[in-house]
Amino acid sequence: MANVLESSASPRHIQWNNPLRFLFSSETWISFGFILLNFVLGLFWFVVLVTLISTGLATVITLVGIPLLAGTMLLWIWGARVERMRFNSMLGERIMDPYAPLPDGGLWDKLKTRLRDQHVWMDLLYLFILFP
Repeated sequence: MANVLESSASPRHIQWNNPLRFLFSSETWISFGFILLNFVLGLFWFVVLVTLISTGLATVITLVGIPLLAGTMLLWIWGARVERMRFNSMLGERIMDPYAPLPDGGLWDKLKTRLRDQHVWMDLLYLFILFP
């Protein structure tokens, strides 16, 4: 049984013989920096998105809010792409671009495609949850 567990260990596996090895491992400090950056970026995205979405919803009756909400959606899609790049560069795990391809039609068709894409809404949820 022990041979099976040892043979299936990943190359990134840290031996438990010396617990102080975690202090000198580069993975520990990269992960720590990633978590600290999560707080700063989470606070930023929370403040920006709550402000823009609430302002957009409040002014949608004057038709100013519609382009504001569309721009906010483009901003959070861009933010989620930056988060994927950050995750890839700091932790070495690649996350593919999950969005549905955009149609060749006009701007309205592209906007409808993005509004129906569930990954766009999961990106918004991720950016909100990044804060707490």
